[in-house]
Amino acid sequence: MNYYQALNLENNLEELLLNYFVFCIVYFLVFFLISVLRDDYSSVDSGWSIGIVLSTLLTYYFKTEAQTFYSKIIIFLVFIWGARLSLHRLVRNIRDGEDFRYQNLRIKWPKFFKTQIFFKVFLVQAILQFVVILPLIVGLNSPLPKIKFRFSLGIIVFIIGFAIESISDFQLFSFKSLKKNHKKVLSSGMWKWCRHPNYLGEITLWWGIFLCCYTKNYKWIYTGPMMLTLFIAKISGVPLIERRFSHNKDYQLYKDRTGSIFPISKKPHSD
Repeated sequence: MNYYQALNLENNLEELLLNYFVFCIVYFLVFFLISVLRDDYSSVDSGWSIGIVLSTLLTYYFKTEAQTFYSKIIIFLVFIWGARLSLHRLVRNIRDGEDFRYQNLRIKWPKFFKTQIFFKVFLVQAILQFVVILPLIVGLNSPLPKIKFRFSLGIIVFIIGFAIESISDFQLFSFKSLKKNHKKVLSSGMWKWCRHPNYLGEITLWWGIFLCCYTKNYKWIYTGPMMLTLFIAKISGVPLIERRFSHNKDYQLYKDRTGSIFPISKKPHSD
């Protein structure tokens, strides 16, 4: 990044961040209204990936000076991630109906449910999405990277994460599609090595995006993948699944011998 390009981004960064923050809030407000009309709050899950894709496309169209070969690669990576994840969640929602998390929240928040789910779920998702796309906001408004090795490494990390998440989601979807597997625990394939390989893939690919977008002038953009990692591992993703199966004996046995997010086997698997 040369001096004039860095100065231009520095002068416009505050306005740029504000615009994206407002976009995230308004965007999730729209998805909230759609959810209310459909009486199905799983829409927020699809809204997550679609919103990030829209953010990258907006950058592409409105920041023409940043449309380098590298930025186009980043946009392509985000697009294939968002398209696959949105389609997967849409098909899953059609098959299963509203996700168990939101069904539980209806019971947990009997009073002022819509108000609570907006502020505690949709608004939180909007803020989290803003934080997660920080590397994209900076990276897509930056010129050609000087360290091509780091960019290439980022692509490799993304591909590995994307493959892990895609295969894991497909295996779980196929497993749950069979009635005989109702209430059973998937412990084969990717799920043999850790209890949440789909989350491992999601975390990995976003660290890949971070590497692609990294610039030494804005090292703080690491807060994007870091916040996503903490949110999945400690707040929303893993803890909710673990609580759901806390009384499932088969899952507890699976838990005793299998690592959570990272593929660390506690006891030998018997195949």
